[in-house]
Amino acid sequence: EYVISPLRGKVLSKEELERKLLESTYRLKPSLGKERTNTIKEKLQFAFNSANFFLPNIHYPWIRDLLIYYYDPLYEKHLKKVKDLIIFSGEQKEVEEFCLNISNSFIKNPIINHR
Repeated sequence: EYVISPLRGKVLSKEELERKLLESTYRLKPSLGKERTNTIKEKLQFAFNSANFFLPNIHYPWIRDLLIYYYDPLYEKHLKKVKDLIIFSGEQKEVEEFCLNISNSFIKNPIINHR
C-alpha cells in the first residue's frame, strides 16, 4: 500500500517515491535514533533497488521496522494517555461479545435523554 498504490496511480515515479519515503524516514530520526534510522533507510533502499521491487514482501522489512520501532511505541504512548477512557479491551471475540451485550442491554433498558 505504501509503495504500490502511489505508483499504480502514477502520482509519483519510483525515484520520487523513494526520495519521499527516505525524507519521511529521516524526519523520524529523533524518535528512532541514528542507528535504527540508518537500518530502515538501508532496507528501504535495498527494496527500491531490487529487481523484485513490485513484490510487496520485498518491502516488509523496512515497513515492519517502522511499525515496531516508531508506530507501536507511539500507539502505546497514546493508550497510556487515554487508558481511563477505555471501558473494555480484549481479543476480537471478547470485544464482539462485549459489544453485543452492551447493545442488548440498551435495547432492553434504553437510556432516554430529556433535554
